Amino acid sequence: MPFGLTNALATFQAYINNVLRKYLDVFVVVYLDDILVYSKTYEEHVQHVRYVLTALRDADLRIKPEKTEFHKHKVKFLGYIVSRDGLKMDSKKIKAITS
Repeated sequence: MPFGLTNALATFQAYINNVLRKYLDVFVVVYLDDILVYSKTYEEHVQHVRYVLTALRDADLRIKPEKTEFHKHKVKFLGYIVSRDGLKMDSKKIKAITS
């Protein structure tokens, strides 16, 4: 994605929303190039990941394997820790406020 262009981020966000529209808020949350796939069971999760990867491939979008994590029970996403227990603030993000 080229930076420095007027509305490049908003345009890319609209594009990625269109690519994953049928999955958004069903089992996917997207913010720019951060994609979070969530599921209730492992089997369901495997299928959801396949749907997302297929949609990305069909739109000719690529992922960076070194920046990708699959089948995690706890992930950092936009300054939060997302897990089975719910949503928590990332302690590193609030360290300046607490100290």
